[in-house]
Amino acid sequence: MTMKQALVFDSFVDGVSIEDGRAVIKKAFKASPEQVTAFFNQQPIFRAAPQRVKSFQYILREKGINTKVITPEVSPSSATIEHVYQLMLDLKRSQEVIEQKLEKQNSIISEMQQSDSSYIKKSLNLKLPLDSIKAPDSSALSEKIKDTLSSSNDIANKLKDSIPDVMVSSKNESFAPEEKPTGFSWWGLLGGAHYVSGYGDLRKGLILAVISGLLPLFAIIVAIYTGATANSNLQVKQIPFSWKNASISLLTTTFVGIMSYSSIQFFVN
Repeated sequence: MTMKQALVFDSFVDGVSIEDGRAVIKKAFKASPEQVTAFFNQQPIFRAAPQRVKSFQYILREKGINTKVITPEVSPSSATIEHVYQLMLDLKRSQEVIEQKLEKQNSIISEMQQSDSSYIKKSLNLKLPLDSIKAPDSSALSEKIKDTLSSSNDIANKLKDSIPDVMVSSKNESFAPEEKPTGFSWWGLLGGAHYVSGYGDLRKGLILAVISGLLPLFAIIVAIYTGATANSNLQVKQIPFSWKNASISLLTTTFVGIMSYSSIQFFVN
């Protein structure tokens, strides 16, 4: 806070009358008659910042009026109270603005939560509240998977005995071993577990077929694994490809996939 100073009348320069002085003060400060009278009664009427007061003092001296610069007595307590009061008003206005913004933000968040909840319920077509859905028991899920694996193994064994091997026998007659490929096998990536079964490793192929049927993600992982290891672990192009074993593997994956989907639907519903 800048402390203001005031000009107080001191004396006239020789040749300047009171009427001339009144006219100068009235014109310089645009003062009323009462203010002009108070000025010549040596009252600190005209107050301003120190630099501005010095400028007025110089102008009045040129016009023939000598003045003194004083610092009016101001109560420190009153100045402090005024400052604190203004600060409190500013804080109050800031608080009101913040409260309005918070209220608006809370309203937007509430609307978003309501719209999200409504959208989820509609998209899932739920008949019950979301919090009423319970996760399936892990032990029950494990038993269900074991039953599925056991059933798939039985079916695979039956298929192995029932599918004729006509295609294999006809191919064996004209088969000639070729150079074994190396590196990544794209046929292994595409065939997955069935590629493993077709090239002689039926047991491993059936295990991979069961894993592939559980979830689509597992099928992708098995396909990548087969593509990376087929040429190094299997007798690719060294023995004839068994379409019988590949068919068994394919049917196993299909059966496990159906059972897995049914199990998931059972626990969800």
